[in-house]
Amino acid sequence: MRINRNRIRSLGYSLLVILSLLIVTLACDPLGAPGPSPTPDFGQATMAALATSQARLLRQLSGLERSNADLVTQVARQNEIISYLATRIPPRIITPALPTLTPYRPVYGSVVIEGGHCCIGGIAGETIEIGVVFEATSPLAEVTDMRVRIGGLHFTEDEMTYTEWEEFVPYKTFSVQVALNWVGFYVTVQYRDELGNLSLVYYDDISVEGHPAPPTAHPTP
Repeated sequence: MRINRNRIRSLGYSLLVILSLLIVTLACDPLGAPGPSPTPDFGQATMAALATSQARLLRQLSGLERSNADLVTQVARQNEIISYLATRIPPRIITPALPTLTPYRPVYGSVVIEGGHCCIGGIAGETIEIGVVFEATSPLAEVTDMRVRIGGLHFTEDEMTYTEWEEFVPYKTFSVQVALNWVGFYVTVQYRDELGNLSLVYYDDISVEGHPAPPTAHPTP
């Protein structure tokens, strides 16, 4: 019995060795047609690597295009919202608080008819001379011009814009035909210095009284 057991053990060890050799042989040289081992092709490996890189780049570019398309869509939606708000919300206009400027500074002036008297008279139908004094000053420049209008009433600034400028003089006389009864005589003036600064519009008036002519005395026959 001991001899049989030793034989069985020897036979098992032999089978294990044979199986190990078969496994090593199959691992080193798989079953197939006999022939020389294939030589590795480095060109094909390089092309395969380039193809893989190209595919990866194409996937990245496709992702960027999708991202750009999404960004364009978001910008368009934001523009729509801004346009809607611009039409719905009233504009807020803020006017800065600035000092009120006037072209009438710093030119000052006056006009006086016949020394400030209230009235002057004459015979109806005659012509009398009325003297007028003009005064104007400006701290920035010399007063060089004035525009004057005379009439039965005073004139506004808008009406004075149609009057021609003339050289400034301190005194003028006006010939006025005397009418019967009372008639108002007005002198309106505006001044300007050599820098173009204007004055206010000034005026003065005087009443002109017309008397009837005295009767002619006839000699007694």
